[in-house]
Amino acid sequence: MGKILTSKEALNLINSLPSAGVDDHWKAHSICVGNVAAIIAKALNLDCEKAKVLGYIHDIGKSENYKMHDVAGYELIKKWDMKKSTPIFV
Repeated sequence: MGKILTSKEALNLINSLPSAGVDDHWKAHSICVGNVAAIIAKALNLDCEKAKVLGYIHDIGKSENYKMHDVAGYELIKKWDMKKSTPIFV
């Protein structure tokens, strides 16, 4: 199996995306969610890296369609995952 998306790669990814004509507050929010998710995961003895990655990308669809960001995020992840042999997450 290929390498899983790291938190550093996820952070670079969200910082490289456009804001879909709204604002970039979703980016700061996603970074906070990822950082807090890692802290919670550590306290629960869970995978901190995976928690951070998923926190970072949870609103990634807002770069495409702010109102329908859940669907847009799913489509982006599907597209990225199919373009490379490296899975976004397991």
